[in-house]
This record gives sequence, C-alpha cells and structure tokens, in this order.
Amino acid sequence: MNPGTPEQTDAATGPRRLVTALLFLAALALYWPVATWFQGDDYIAIPYAWEWGRVWHDFTGPQYGLTGHTLFWRPLITLSFAVEGRLWGGSPWGYHLTNALCHALNTVLLLAVLGRLVGRSWATRAALL
Repeated sequence: MNPGTPEQTDAATGPRRLVTALLFLAALALYWPVATWFQGDDYIAIPYAWEWGRVWHDFTGPQYGLTGHTLFWRPLITLSFAVEGRLWGGSPWGYHLTNALCHALNTVLLLAVLGRLVGRSWATRAALL
C-alpha cells in the first residue's frame, strides 16, 4: 500500500475528525455564555455600531469617531457589533454565543494550520492550550 492511498486516508480520518470535534466542543464549552451581561465599552460600542454610517467610518478613521486615538483602529470589531446587533438585538447572551463560536472555530483552524506545519500531535497540544 502506497502512502496517501484511500485506505490510509480513511483510517486516519476517523480519529482526526474525533479530535477536531472534541477540541471544538471543549473550546465551545470553555467560552459558553453563562450569566451574561454587557460590560465596559460594550455600552458605547453596541449603540454606536447600530448606524451603518458609523461602521463604515471606522474603516477610514479612528474607532468610535474618537479624536487623538489614531492608533486605536479596529473596524472589524465595530462591524461585528453591527452584524450581531441585527442578529441578537439587545441580548448579551447572543453576543457571547457568537464569541464562543468564534473561539471554537479558531481552535479548529489552529489545529488545521499547525497540523500541516508541525504535525498533528503537536498541533493538538497547541490547540488544547
């Protein structure tokens, strides 16, 4: 049997899928929204992002229209708040759920990228961290 034949690929796919699913579920459980509420700059960011004009402005200027904070440029955060606002309204739980899903997907992405760079065993350890 040559390396990379369908028989070898199928034999490795099952455990890989299991590890990937377990890592996804572990990350999701770790970040699962429990007793959620808004805090900090959420009270500024979420209402600010409700107007699409402000969202697009953050791509060309400082975030939240602040002056004197030119290094504070994170337009994707404002965009994500705008999209989540349309999805979840004023429910903090929905925002935290989206955050948990993003962390879980990033764990799987890290596993996939590092699996190609350093091997599956080390990639799994890194993704667990």
